[in-house]
Amino acid sequence: MRKLLIYIFVCAFIFISAFSQNPFEIAKIKIDLGKFSSQYKSYTTEFYTASKKKIGKYLCFDLIDIIDKNIKQLSVTERKKLVIIPETSTGESIATTYNDYDINNRKITPMLIVGVIKGTVGDTAVIEDFGGANSKLKIKSVDNEIQKAVERRVYLQMKNISDEDRDKIFINRSLIFPEDQNTSRWMTDLVDLKLYLLK
Repeated sequence: MRKLLIYIFVCAFIFISAFSQNPFEIAKIKIDLGKFSSQYKSYTTEFYTASKKKIGKYLCFDLIDIIDKNIKQLSVTERKKLVIIPETSTGESIATTYNDYDINNRKITPMLIVGVIKGTVGDTAVIEDFGGANSKLKIKSVDNEIQKAVERRVYLQMKNISDEDRDKIFINRSLIFPEDQNTSRWMTDLVDLKLYLLK
């Protein structure tokens, strides 16, 4: 409870400070998954709890890639004055700073989930060899290669997450902060990122 109150106080302080310093909007990024897929690299990401329980495999964008493309003109000093406000379809929003996304300050940056990866493979696969002939291959012998298709594994700071929370949060257009101890800042159905620069 104390951490939640501190978090609310910090967010309120950032928000009040931001608007008392006459910020101006420098970009409004519409969350357009079709457009993003052609402009930004997506990653197959497997999420685990801190206790190494698998949550699932998802296709994700790193939000810092999207933000950085829209603020190329800003200096390092100006980026420290950047306030980023993610907004959902219901109007819910939070105030964050560039520091929350910066790869120089975070080991694991916030991500936008854009798809759940599901699929099963039988016990054999048909592949084509160099001569054009089809061959049968036991999946067990290539399981390690299939596992390499996962580009990264992310261990969250939470020890456990309920199935209900997983199903509610780990969906398309969800913004997650993997380094957070809880899901209080995580948002679903993200539609916009508004970028404000403090003067």
